[in-house]
Amino acid sequence: MNTACRRDFLKDFSRWVADRPTLLPSQWALGTVTLPASEERGQGPLSWSGREFCAEPLDCFADPIVSDVVCCFGSQIGKT
Repeated sequence: MNTACRRDFLKDFSRWVADRPTLLPSQWALGTVTLPASEERGQGPLSWSGREFCAEPLDCFADPIVSDVVCCFGSQIGKT
């Protein structure tokens, strides 16, 4: 293995074993999810403003101990 190959291998290997950033699902969704224009309110980038109660059940899925999440919400409050 020549020096260039070894350097490339070590660079790639260090990326593979590096710690991954830990984001809660609600934090990931804020930076990734965009609501379509067909939504009545809140079209564009996702915002938890006015829907803060939706973030906690979503974050429960990040806990490896949690296997089920049961929620009791009213109708038409942003679950779909």
